[in-house]
Amino acid sequence: MKYVNTFNDGNWLGNLYTFDDLVTTQIGDEHTHTKVGECIYSGKKSDFVENCRYSACNARIIATRREYKRHLGFCSQECFDEARQDLLIKTDTSIDPHNYKELRGDIKS
Repeated sequence: MKYVNTFNDGNWLGNLYTFDDLVTTQIGDEHTHTKVGECIYSGKKSDFVENCRYSACNARIIATRREYKRHLGFCSQECFDEARQDLLIKTDTSIDPHNYKELRGDIKS
């Protein structure tokens, strides 16, 4: 990665996929970086990668951050509907205000 960032002539396209909390690392700078991923919701070019918030699905999603938040982190309407039924939802308060941990506790009581 250091080599590509130092000597990038524009032939590297996209990001480097990593297997840690970063998920992806940008290669190049504003002059040499090219986005190759397409948002599943809008078709716009994007480097943002995240998982579907429905735990039973957990699909990798390429999306713009705005569209990911707009769709509450679900890859499809089907996942959204299933997640509302069984509450197998990864908690992320930055996306929506629902406290799913508390809801799951109420249901178990």
